[in-house]
Amino acid sequence: MTADKLTMLAERLADTLAQEAGALGKVRDALAGMLAAVRSADGEQLRLEAERMQELVHSATELRHAHTRQIELFFRLVQRNGNTIDDILDVLTSASCAPDIKQRLASERQTIRDIAIESGRLVASTEYALRCAGQINHELILMLHSVMQPDGGRVYTSNGGTEAPSNRRSMIDRMG
Repeated sequence: MTADKLTMLAERLADTLAQEAGALGKVRDALAGMLAAVRSADGEQLRLEAERMQELVHSATELRHAHTRQIELFFRLVQRNGNTIDDILDVLTSASCAPDIKQRLASERQTIRDIAIESGRLVASTEYALRCAGQINHELILMLHSVMQPDGGRVYTSNGGTEAPSNRRSMIDRMG
C-alpha cells in the first residue's frame, strides 16, 4: 500500500479521534456540571446534567466504535497485525509517511488521554460528594428521629447536674 493511501487512512482516523475528543470533552464538562450541582444541592440541575451526559456518552461511544473499526480496517488493508495507534504510528514510520500526520494522531490520542484523566478525577470527586451527602442525609434523619422521640427524662446527680439521655446521637461521625 502506498504512503499516500496510508496517510489518507491515518487522516480519517485522526479526524475521528478529534471528534471523539470533542465528545469526551463535552462528557467531562457534564461531569463538572454534575459535581457543581451536587455541591450546590441543586437537584434539578443534577438531573439535567445527568440526562445531558447520558446523550453525550452515547455519542462518544459511537465515535469510539468508529475509531476502533478504522484501526481494524487500517490493519486489514496493510495486511499486518496490530490494534493500537502506536502500531499505526509504527506502520506510518516504516512507510515513510509525512511526520505531520503521525504528530496529529499522537496529539489526538494524548488529548483523549488527558480528558480521560480529568474525567476520572471528576467522577471520583462526584462520588465522594454524593457519598458525603448521603451520610449527612442519614445523620439528619437519625437526628430528626431522635428529636421526635420522647425525651427519656433527666436524671439529676448528687452534685445537682444532669446526665444527657441515652437516646441522643452526635451528628459528627467520629469513626471516620
